Amino acid sequence: MAVNTTTRYAAAQAAESIHLKTQSPAAGTVYGLLGTSATVPTDAATTIAETGVTEYTATGYARQAIAWGSATVAKPSIIANTGTPTWGPFTAGTGAIIRYLLIVTTSSGVGNVIDVIQLTADRTPATGDSLQAAASAITSTIS
Repeated sequence: MAVNTTTRYAAAQAAESIHLKTQSPAAGTVYGLLGTSATVPTDAATTIAETGVTEYTATGYARQAIAWGSATVAKPSIIANTGTPTWGPFTAGTGAIIRYLLIVTTSSGVGNVIDVIQLTADRTPATGDSLQAAASAITSTIS
């Protein structure tokens, strides 16, 4: 994973949480969405639709839950994934170029975007392929 942009939605959620406006920690599940668009999303996006990113649609694809370790007590603070999320294997409808990983609040359909991560290299899975992210490969930085 490479370039990471924490969205304005995430910044607002963090501010409300640390100022005890909302329950903290409010444990829940977030999901990794693979995106195929050539559009470069910005931190102004708060919903999946606003990013301009198109979700990958190959048969066998589904958003995957992303588990997180503890954030560093530093400035900036960094949090990284634990485990190895796996998308696929893809059985049909492959060929689209995957360029982004979005961290979103829903397992399907519409939802809020927490992070937009541009992959270090585009991926074009073939039939039978799966994509994985190693532990600590997905990071989110909050300054």
